Amino acid sequence: MKKVILISGMLLFMIGNLMAQAPVSKKEKRKLEAQQQQMKVKELLEQKAFTFKVDQVNPQRGGRVLNVNTDGYTMEIDQQQVKAYLPYFGRAFSADYGSSEGGVKFDQPMTDEEISYDQKKNRTTYSFTIKDKNEKYDCKMTVFDNGNATLNISFLRKDPISYQGKIDNTTIDK
Repeated sequence: MKKVILISGMLLFMIGNLMAQAPVSKKEKRKLEAQQQQMKVKELLEQKAFTFKVDQVNPQRGGRVLNVNTDGYTMEIDQQQVKAYLPYFGRAFSADYGSSEGGVKFDQPMTDEEISYDQKKNRTTYSFTIKDKNEKYDCKMTVFDNGNATLNISFLRKDPISYQGKIDNTTIDK
């Protein structure tokens, strides 16, 4: 009798274990992965600690999207500090005398920070301003729940420019 109970108990355990491991449909799996990605992105934005990795640059003039995903262009946000190393293609209205620096480069604290979430469109808008001795950068980043993002930067002395890429939690030292 003990053998029969032991065997039936093992059989019930194995059936329960198999049912718990029942395959999840592809649709349910994608939905679960999307929810996990959404939670990760939301956490990165709340902690204000992420890196925006640029894949494409869209200058205002020229009308052409440039792929730069292999060049290592990034913008890091760590609490209130923003560090950027981004390309710039466009018209500068004035330049510093003797400057040979190109692109968008800064390592400054941010001001005028605003974060808003649009639940209907599943995106977060994150805007802030960076000021250094020669320029003012008005940055507006739109981050979607899947981690894709668009960064628009307006300048005092240059044409605006936009960047497309992805945010993640890695930090890059430049």
